[in-house]
Amino acid sequence: MICCLNPNCHQPNHATLAEACPTCGVRLEPRLRGRYRPLKLIGRGGFGRTYFALDADRLNSRCVIKQFAPQAQGTQSFLKAVQLFEQEAMRLNELGEHPQIPTLLAYFEQDKFLYLVQQMILGRTLFQELSAQAPYGEAAIRQLLDDLLPVLDFIHERGVIHRDITPTNIIRRKTDQKPVLIDFGVAKQFSETILYEPGTRIGTEGYAPMEQLRSGQAYPSSDLYSLGATCLHLITGCRPEELYNPMAGRWLWQERLQQQGRNIHPGLAEILNGMTKDLVSERYQTVRDVVNDLQRLPKLEGAVPGWVSTQTADSLFANLQPRPISGPGKRWVCRCRPLPHPKRLPLELVHPQSRHQPPPPPRSTISGSRMVIGGEFLWFKNARVCPGMADSENPNRPSILGRGYSFQPQGGNPGQR
Repeated sequence: MICCLNPNCHQPNHATLAEACPTCGVRLEPRLRGRYRPLKLIGRGGFGRTYFALDADRLNSRCVIKQFAPQAQGTQSFLKAVQLFEQEAMRLNELGEHPQIPTLLAYFEQDKFLYLVQQMILGRTLFQELSAQAPYGEAAIRQLLDDLLPVLDFIHERGVIHRDITPTNIIRRKTDQKPVLIDFGVAKQFSETILYEPGTRIGTEGYAPMEQLRSGQAYPSSDLYSLGATCLHLITGCRPEELYNPMAGRWLWQERLQQQGRNIHPGLAEILNGMTKDLVSERYQTVRDVVNDLQRLPKLEGAVPGWVSTQTADSLFANLQPRPISGPGKRWVCRCRPLPHPKRLPLELVHPQSRHQPPPPPRSTISGSRMVIGGEFLWFKNARVCPGMADSENPNRPSILGRGYSFQPQGGNPGQR
């Protein structure tokens, strides 16, 4: 299999060893620089395309190739674009030393195109993670901020702004579950001169602040805004544009949480609001300002990161085996094997029954219950799907874990929250 590198080719992926592309007729390049073999087109934008490839010099290890091919070829604009791309390559070479940023493997020119080769990160984006589970809880949001804020501090100290932080540009690495910040394709040095070309978007609508979308200017606080908007998406399950009222000029994400029967610590809510202020002057200015406020929040005892439920929800429900306890006034108990989690915490499902009611059938929906994990009660209610969202992005799951079950410790009161 080989991929056509012509940026104007409409069908570049081919399972062929021919010398020319069957679609556009351009000569197929089996290996870039005699080393990198492009196999599949995986992304495109105003600056060029992104390919999945194999590195022959590193035992055919997987890598990502970014081809720089701006749509406008005017003399001044093209030279400026090349200059910015070269600056980006130099910056990424420094940033690649961070474990939560893909390593830059190569930068070169071939056939009048510029190429960046980066390490490939295996895992799922946070957008994919959210599509497969319920919205994040407070513990998961705080963990995400704890993991990503040091990364932003690292790049900001080196004069780089990411400019496009979204759930799709954060991958949870499969090996250690750490979030990795990807796609520095629009990353720039701190500068008031921003390249504008037809078809080029700097930032993503809903996640990028006003100063970035309107004037092209970006600051460290612009990345903090984008990270804050990402957190609002993850904690509510709704896109930022659905959480903002432009007529009132305010966010409605806390009202959405209340509609879902959920809430978070007021201190964390204040931090998220401070990260997503419209005016730069009213927003957090540095990463360390956010970190200082996060450290003042009370610790969550017994909290479990959101990715645990993501990986174990399906297996948990597959292992549920209802077992009735006979006798008047007894309860219907549902036990499961321990979760595949380092602490291996047991769970059990309990539903109080009156003396005259038979136990419910296996796998029936049980409402008004709670989950206990590590000594902390977590309340689960039916998740509310935001209006206007695509079904593929927001599957209509009956409950936070996707089966309509909820949990409480044996002997608890299901009516008490």
